[in-house]
Amino acid sequence: MKRIYILGTRPSVPLSLGERAGVRAKVQSMKRNLVNVRLLSVVLALFILPPSSFILGDEVATPPTAVDPGIEITLFAEHPDVVTPTGIEVDARGRVFVLENNTHHRQEQYQGYPTDRIFIFEDTDGDGTSDNRAVFHEGHTLGTDLVFGPDGDLYASTRWDIYHLPDTDGDDRADKVTRIIHTDTVGDYPHNGVSGICFDRDGILHFGLGENLGEPYTLIGTDGTRLSGGGEGGSMYRCHADGSKLERIATGVWNPFGMGFDTGGNLFATDNDPGSSPPCRLLHVVDGADYGYEFRYGRTGLHPLVTWTGEFPGTVGMVSGTGEAPCGVIAYGPGKLLVASWADHRIDLYKLIPQGASFAAVREPFIQGGNEFRPVDIARGPDGAFYFTDWVSSSYPVHGQGRVWRFKPAQPPSIAATEPHADILRAARIRARHGADDPHSLLETLAEDDPFIRSAAIDALRKSGPALLQIDWQSLPLPGTRAGILVALKKSGLEAARTQIPAFLEDDALEVRFAAVKWIADDQLTEYRALVESELRRPGLNSRMFLAAMAALDRLDGKKPKDAPAPENLYEFLVDESASPALRAVALRLMPPHYKKLSLETLAAHANHADPALRLEAIRTLGQHPDEGRGDILADIAKDSARPATQRAEAVVGLALLAEKYAAALGALADDENPEVRSEAGRALIGVSSAELQRVPSGSQGLSPADLPAWDKYLRGAAGNAEAGRRLFFHPKVGTCYRCHRMEGRGVRVGPDLTTIWKRADREWLLESILQPNAMIAPQFLTWQINLKDGSTLMGLPLRKGGTRETYLGLDGKEFSVTKPDILGHQELQASLMPPGLLEQMTRGEISDLLAYLLAEK
Repeated sequence: MKRIYILGTRPSVPLSLGERAGVRAKVQSMKRNLVNVRLLSVVLALFILPPSSFILGDEVATPPTAVDPGIEITLFAEHPDVVTPTGIEVDARGRVFVLENNTHHRQEQYQGYPTDRIFIFEDTDGDGTSDNRAVFHEGHTLGTDLVFGPDGDLYASTRWDIYHLPDTDGDDRADKVTRIIHTDTVGDYPHNGVSGICFDRDGILHFGLGENLGEPYTLIGTDGTRLSGGGEGGSMYRCHADGSKLERIATGVWNPFGMGFDTGGNLFATDNDPGSSPPCRLLHVVDGADYGYEFRYGRTGLHPLVTWTGEFPGTVGMVSGTGEAPCGVIAYGPGKLLVASWADHRIDLYKLIPQGASFAAVREPFIQGGNEFRPVDIARGPDGAFYFTDWVSSSYPVHGQGRVWRFKPAQPPSIAATEPHADILRAARIRARHGADDPHSLLETLAEDDPFIRSAAIDALRKSGPALLQIDWQSLPLPGTRAGILVALKKSGLEAARTQIPAFLEDDALEVRFAAVKWIADDQLTEYRALVESELRRPGLNSRMFLAAMAALDRLDGKKPKDAPAPENLYEFLVDESASPALRAVALRLMPPHYKKLSLETLAAHANHADPALRLEAIRTLGQHPDEGRGDILADIAKDSARPATQRAEAVVGLALLAEKYAAALGALADDENPEVRSEAGRALIGVSSAELQRVPSGSQGLSPADLPAWDKYLRGAAGNAEAGRRLFFHPKVGTCYRCHRMEGRGVRVGPDLTTIWKRADREWLLESILQPNAMIAPQFLTWQINLKDGSTLMGLPLRKGGTRETYLGLDGKEFSVTKPDILGHQELQASLMPPGLLEQMTRGEISDLLAYLLAEK
C-alpha cells in the first residue's frame, strides 16, 4: 500500500485510516479535473511515496529485513491507528487483535488515549495491509499480552490481572469482562507483573509473573486459591480457563515476559536478565524447576546465593542466551522457535537440540531492523502469515508511535502437534511418582548427570510428605544425592524438615553445607545464626563458603544484599589477630590488591606469618600489588632457601613483570637447587634474558587442534602438578588465564569463573574446550562487535541495551557504555573471547600442570 499526502500539507505523523480514505477521494477528484497530463504526473509524484518507505515524522524509517531473501516483510498497520503496541493475536478468521498500551510510564505531556485499547485490524481487500480498524475493548491500564482460548474467546493480561473478554453477540466488542486472575500487591512497575499468557493443548492457561521489585504479592484465582510470595523472584503459573485451580509451576526467574509452546507441547519462556549478569535467557519451563534467581539478593545477579546458570543444587539452567530484552516467543515449525528481542532490534530463530530432559539451541538471526525497530510480540494467522508488534522507539514512556508488521513464508512451517522426546517424557513420569512409591526409589535418580532429571526427582520427593523425613540421607555416599535430599526437604514445607539443618552443616561436602547455609538465608532462620558463623571458623574455609556465609549473615541481620564484602570489611578480617588464619587468608584472597589500606608493610608482615596458607596468600597478593616496591620483598622471599619451595616459586611469579629490573636475581634463581624455583625463574625471564627457560612449545609438534586423539597421545604419561598449574593460571607471561577468568576469588570477571569447573568437566572435555574455544561457547559469553560511526570498533559482552545507551563488559573486565546514536551497527560473533592456539605456546608439562589444577577439587 502506498502512502498518500495532500500537496502542501504533509503531516508530521501518518494519516489515520479515515483520513487516508478522504485523501484517496480527493486524489480521484483531482485526477478527474486535471487536464494537463504532465501536471498530473508531477502531482502524483509529490503525493505518492514508494511502498518501500514508511514515514515517521519527517524521517523515512527503513523496514526490518529478513535474513531469508524469500521472506518479504510488509507494514500491516501503524501510528496513529495503533501506538506502542504490546500483545498481538490472530483469530480463526485472520483478523489481527492488537493491544495498544497508552499507560506504560505515561507522562503528563502525553496526548494519547487515556486508557489501553484492544483493536481489531482487518485486511478486507487482501493486499497485506489493514484497511479496517475497530475497537474491541478499552478501559484497562498497563496491558501486556493477548491470547485466544480454546473456546475462541480472547484473554488479556495487564500488569496485575488476567481478563476473559468474550464477544457473545458477534458485534466485535467484548460484551463481558471477567477478571479470572488478580494480583494483590503494591507493586506497580509497568512490565514486571503478569504477562506471557498462553494455553496448552489441554486448554490450561499459563502465565508469568515478574520479580515485582521484591514487593509482597498474592495471586488470587476465581475459586479463592491464593498463592503468595515476594523476594523469591519471578515465577510461572497455570490455571484453568475460568481462573480456578491456580498453581505455581516454577520459579527463580527475573521477568518471564514472553511464554509459548513448541509443537511438542513443551513450554518456553523468555527471561530478562539482571543488570550485571547477562545474557537474557530462553528457558524450558517444567514443573518444580528453580532457575536460580532471587530478587531478595539484589538486582545484579552476581550475589553469592544466586545462580543464573543452574550451578546450585536443585537448580537448572537455560536453553540458550537471547538478545537483549526478549519478549514474545512462538513456534516456527517442529523444533524451532522465534523470539523477539526489543533492545537488539531483531527477531531470532532458535533451532532446538534435545539435551537430556531439556534442550540446547542454536540461535540464528531471522529478522533485523534499525534503531527504530522494537519488536514485542509475535502471532500466527490461520493462513500461515506471521504478525509482530513494534514499539518503534527506545522510550519506555508511551510516545505515540507504533507499528504492526507482517510476513508470510512461501512454505509456512507446520504447527502440527509432535511428541516430546523420550527423556522429557521420562522426567514427567518421575515427577508423577510422588506418593505412589517409596521415596527411597528416587534416590538413584538424584545422582544422575542431567539436572532436569535431578530436578524432577526433587519435585517428586518434596511432595512425598512425612515419608521424606524417614530417609537416612547421612548414609548416602554421593554428595549430590545428599544435597538433593536437602533441597527436597526445604521445598517440602514440612516444619520438622528444618530440624535437620544442623546435621547438614556437619556434612563433609561443601555443596551440602552451602545448600544448608542458603536454606537458612532464604528462610531467614535466625535460630541457626551461630551455625552460619561457625562456618567462618572452619579450618578448610574457602572463598565460596566465606561469601555464602557472609551473605547469609547479612540477610539474617536485615542488611541490604551485597555481591561481596566491601574491601574495608575484608581488611578488618585480615588484621584481626583473633580471627582464624583460614578466614584471614580468604579475606586477603578476595581483597583487591590495590586497596588503599593494603600496604606493602602489611603484606610483608603476613608473608612471614606462622600459618602457611596465610603466608602464601600474602605472597600472591604482593605479586599483584601496584607498588613496584614489591619487587625487593618478593626477591628476598624467592632467595630464602629456608622457605618452602611453593612460597619461593610464587614469589618468582610475582617478579615476572619486573624481570628486567631483577634480571640478575632471577638469573641466579634459574640455577637454584630446587626445580620448582629454577623452572619459575626461567619462565619469568622469557623475553628478557638468555637464562630464560628452554621450552619446547606444543605448537612445534605440528598437532592440529581438531585432532584430539593426537593431543591425548602427546600428553599421555605427563603427570600434572596442580600447584604448578595454579602458577601458570595466574602467570603474566605463560598461561595468563587470570586475565579473563576468576579462580577461588582471584582474577578478572570476563569469561566464566572456573572455581567449580572440576565438578562438571573431565580431562578430555576440558582439553577440547581449550583447543577449540569456538566449538562450545556458553550463551552468556558470546562476544558482540560494536561498529561506531567514527570508524572505530569495540568488543564486549552485552550487559544492558535498553534506553539510549548500551553497556558492555570489556575484555579488560571493566564496563563501558556507548550512546545509540553513535553506533553504526553491531553483531553477535560466534567466536569465543578466548583466542585459539593458547596451548600451542605451552610445553607438554605446562599443559599437564594446568589441566591438573583446573580439575583439582577446590
